[in-house]
Amino acid sequence: MARERAQAIRRLRGDGQLEQLIRREVPLRPVTSAEVVAERDRLRRARSEERPKLFQGMPDSILRVLVAGEEKTFDVLPFPPSYPAYASIVVARDGHLWVREYTHDVHADSAGSSWSIFHPDGRWLGDIRLPPRFTMYEATEEHVLGVQADELGLQFIRTFELQKRGISSGQRVRAQ
Repeated sequence: MARERAQAIRRLRGDGQLEQLIRREVPLRPVTSAEVVAERDRLRRARSEERPKLFQGMPDSILRVLVAGEEKTFDVLPFPPSYPAYASIVVARDGHLWVREYTHDVHADSAGSSWSIFHPDGRWLGDIRLPPRFTMYEATEEHVLGVQADELGLQFIRTFELQKRGISSGQRVRAQ
């Protein structure tokens, strides 16, 4: 069974004092050692591709010292023990809070994005999965509005009507 942790969002007043605390238990997603190795390798490859442009004309003796220092840095670069609970937050005009689930999957956008919806009083209303390659710009109780790109990158303004089936009882809702 996956361990859980509280997803906490704080709303502060203008003077910095806590006005509201919204909490929900979500699965703790640990960062694995294989993911750390893969990310370090990705960073090394990206840096290796940048070096010719960044250090053009630099003497080889100095370049070797810089590269060795960078490699040591990659070896000790710290990683958190777990992934964040959420990636972004949108406050709708009607006061509902839309919280986008964090994903570390580089291909996640092709599967769509998962959002939790909270009532202005802090109650969790439900979860929704928005379509692939869709960027939400506005949300209401009735619809979400945004831009969706197709496989070629062409962008279209899209509105998706929300089905409210069971939303007040914390069940899933869907974009249509």
